[in-house]
Amino acid sequence: MARGPVRRPYERVKMDVCNQSARSSAISAIVLHDTESHDIPGTGDLKAIGAWFDNPAAQASAHVCVDGQGYSAQYVPDDRKAWHCMNYNSQTLGVEQIGFATYTTLLWNRNARSQLKKVAKYLAYWSQRYGIPLQRGAVSNGQVTRKGVVTHSDLGALGGGHHDPGPAYPVNAVLYTARYYKRRGW
Repeated sequence: MARGPVRRPYERVKMDVCNQSARSSAISAIVLHDTESHDIPGTGDLKAIGAWFDNPAAQASAHVCVDGQGYSAQYVPDDRKAWHCMNYNSQTLGVEQIGFATYTTLLWNRNARSQLKKVAKYLAYWSQRYGIPLQRGAVSNGQVTRKGVVTHSDLGALGGGHHDPGPAYPVNAVLYTARYYKRRGW
């Protein structure tokens, strides 16, 4: 039982980008991404990513993005479909993290500690709000077969064939922290 409220993380940047559409499925998974871009202190990088998501030529978006300082931005409301993982878009929530799939475990854990904590807060919030278990999810043939949290690379070709957030990304540590936040509140 939670000892305190699990609330939506504060977003320093709020945009309503054009690259979004109506959902046709219930939310059953959360997809973790990275942006393949450098983290720049302040919110300029979050605004630049939002501008890209607001460009019709990009045909891409995510619900939120978190930078290395733990600042976040919302680009697509949760009840709408962001365009972040092809055949899985309607069933998922997408969280981008500013960084690279080539990051080592040391880089993710040392340089992105605030970022990973903020991502865990989103996972805790979405888990409570949408009933998504804080476990590794599973997907097959364009469908979520086990509710939970997946990486973009877990989705394979039907998710766009991406390799982010990389093999060194500390998924289990982020899930552990999210379970803590969900249990204790923050």
